[in-house]
Amino acid sequence: MLVSAYAEFEYARAAMQLGCDDYILKPPMKDELKKVLLKIETNGTGARENSTERLRGQFPEAHPLVKSTLDIIESGYKCNLNQQHIAEQLNITPEYLSYLFARDIGQTFSKFIKSYRIGRALILLKKGTTTLKDVAYETGFTDRKYFNKVFHEVMGMTPSEYIDSLNR
Repeated sequence: MLVSAYAEFEYARAAMQLGCDDYILKPPMKDELKKVLLKIETNGTGARENSTERLRGQFPEAHPLVKSTLDIIESGYKCNLNQQHIAEQLNITPEYLSYLFARDIGQTFSKFIKSYRIGRALILLKKGTTTLKDVAYETGFTDRKYFNKVFHEVMGMTPSEYIDSLNR
């Protein structure tokens, strides 16, 4: 689920491609939020945890360099990833990677990696076997405060609020 202040279709489309189950505009109404969370929980379709589809498979028309970037993100999201380093691995300039990525994925590298990491965090939070502190570190955030900020930015609620909503 993605909660956003942007009503543009491109944001919703990009979210759905990342495995988002629903898209809610800010400010979310409590009933609407509960309804979507219940739908996700009962359908068991939350962040594509059991999907055998790789990240690159969600963007079949993407440039081969973008697909390689997606592979790097998928395998290394727990590490410190940055566009400069990935561009060096692919022997291209960061500017060219930025252009290709935005063109083929529909959002910046930075926004994509944040959303992807939060999607992985949702899986861990839903399982409930990992502490909130560890979820931040296991999804590539070195600072818990920054994790909380990004989580709120992407989800429209804090990680604690999300956990509370799962327990209702």
